[in-house]
Amino acid sequence: MIRSLVLTLSMIAASSAVAQTGEVVPAEEIITRQTFGLATDLCLQHVLSPATAPGSFRAAGFELTEADEGTLTFNTNGVTGFLAPRLTREWCWISSDRLSLDLVQTIGLQRAQLRYPSGVSGPAATGTLANSCASLTVLIGQRVSTLEFRNAQFSTGCDSPETGGILFQ
Repeated sequence: MIRSLVLTLSMIAASSAVAQTGEVVPAEEIITRQTFGLATDLCLQHVLSPATAPGSFRAAGFELTEADEGTLTFNTNGVTGFLAPRLTREWCWISSDRLSLDLVQTIGLQRAQLRYPSGVSGPAATGTLANSCASLTVLIGQRVSTLEFRNAQFSTGCDSPETGGILFQ
């Protein structure tokens, strides 16, 4: 399953190795961006139903590994994270050491706008959270969800621009 995800993303990457700005982007980074975007889509899709997220992640080719107390982790194409489907807050985390914090914020905003075009109050606001990291508020159904942009490795901070992650709350 993961092989088909890698193959599909590799073919897409090969056909789009030049970014919209005209800069040449290495295929590995394109695959990481696409994997990060897919994981973001899946988390956004399951905000109202976190318990169903693992099935969608598996169907998309992510290998999930059981961690502790019902938490599942993944590490695919430079994108790591966890799902805690029993929780309703802080239930999904996606990060990458290969993508900058700015790029992760852009991916998060774009994917949220695509999935919930009338529910996004963006762009990401800085300083609204206790840790002063940027966040994005999305209205999903009757629920207000926050996407918090942090550094990779489930860091609580956002002071290193080289890595990025999104915590879905």
